[in-house]
Order: sequence, then C-alpha cells, then structure tokens
Amino acid sequence: VPASAQTATISGTVTDAGTMAPLGGSEFRIAVYKSDGSPGGTANPDGSGHYSIGSLSAGTYFVRVNLATGYAMELHDNLPCIASDCPTTAGTPVVLADGGSATINFALAPEGRIAGTVSRTGSGALAGASVSIYNASTSLVKSVTTDAAGAYVANGLAAGNYFVRVGNELYNDKPCLLSCMIAAGTPVAVTAGATTSGINIALPRGGSISGMVVAE
Repeated sequence: VPASAQTATISGTVTDAGTMAPLGGSEFRIAVYKSDGSPGGTANPDGSGHYSIGSLSAGTYFVRVNLATGYAMELHDNLPCIASDCPTTAGTPVVLADGGSATINFALAPEGRIAGTVSRTGSGALAGASVSIYNASTSLVKSVTTDAAGAYVANGLAAGNYFVRVGNELYNDKPCLLSCMIAAGTPVAVTAGATTSGINIALPRGGSISGMVVAE
C-alpha cells in the first residue's frame, strides 16, 4: 500500500485526575475533529480507559472529551470546554503524517455543581423556571430547569467562577433587564468534585405602569 494511502490513528487513555483510575464505558466519549472543526471520528474508552480512533487521513486534528458523566468535559490540551466560547479549534492541534499515530491522554477533573432554589416573592417555589449559568467571561455554559419544589442543580462544571441568572434577576438580588451586564452579578465559586449550594434566587413580583392618553 503506498504511503499516501495509509491511515493514521489517535489513541490514548482517560483517567481520573486525582486518583488516576481509568474511566471508560458508554458514559465517556472521545471525539476527533478535522482542522475545519468538522467531525473526524469518535470512540468510547474501554474498561481500562483506553480509546483508539483510526482511519484518519494525514492532516491536523483536534481532540475533545465531549461526554464525561460526572466529570468536566475537556479539550486537548487540558482546557475545560463546556461553554459556547470554547470552539473545538481552540485546542492544541495534533498533526498526523500518513500512517502515523499520536497518543493523547486525558486526566479529567470531577465535575463541580451549583445548586439552589428559585421562588417568587409572595408565592413561594417556582417550578419550571429556566436557570442560566454563565462562565467568568459571561458566555452561556448551560441552562437547567427547576423541579416541582423550585430546586435546581447545574452539573458538569469545571472549577472556576460563574454567574447565575433567572429571568430578569442575577444572583445575588441584582436586576438584569434589557441592557443587563452578566458580570454585574455576584460570582459563584465552584470547586472540582463539590457542590456549591444555597445559590437561591427570589424573583420580585412585577410592577406596572398605567395611565391614559388623551387628545389636547
């Protein structure tokens, strides 16, 4: 087979960053992307944490963990990647020659979580409310919905600071109307493997303005 027809491979292992225990199974998925960001292939690590993605042409690729239950997703090399401001092509390029191979390992940090309740002043818990989580650069990370008791949990977060918004209100008691600056909210610190709880938002009851328009 001519060298130009040989295919290349990206492989490696996925482990817990703290314990170095292997991570594998259907709850984890590694994805390879081409230089233009289009998909190049995926694989689930096996029980020993090993994965392999073959049948790749020579070229430049990016490698990402895009499914990691209980852990923060990551882009090679060691870049947490869970928000809209993290395009796949922001990672470290992996250059493959014809028939070549590259070893890309991931050591994943356990997910952090933000939890709390949403209520309406005077009427108690607010079920079905949309809670938006933004990262420190104010890019949307994820949205979750409160349950029947008004409680929510946002998981899959990397360690760092976040802002929380519900409707026209930022945590902590900061109105957030049309010209709202997300960074005006109170930052919520998240630690890997821990839940930052008590991030509660009480929405004030809306007021109204009324009047009459008459001809002079």
